[in-house]
Amino acid sequence: MTHNKVAASESQARLMQTIAGCIQLHTMTSPMTVEDIVSVLGVCIGAAIANGKSYVPRRELRQIVLANIDNAMQAADQTPRSPIIMPPGQG
Repeated sequence: MTHNKVAASESQARLMQTIAGCIQLHTMTSPMTVEDIVSVLGVCIGAAIANGKSYVPRRELRQIVLANIDNAMQAADQTPRSPIIMPPGQG
């Protein structure tokens, strides 16, 4: 199954900015490793898939998540930005 890149809607973009802002604020006072943040986000994604009401099967939702992760990593490699997280020991 292939998932094409689709531009985020305005609502999706605002949610991404809100989540990034929350992570940034949290890690300023409680530094975390990237592994810890990714782990927490993974749990949240799993819960959303398990508890959400969708006509899309869970396995396909998981594939969408994986494709979006790959797309985001590729985009970040092409346009580096300042980090939004504060690693431990740098706060």
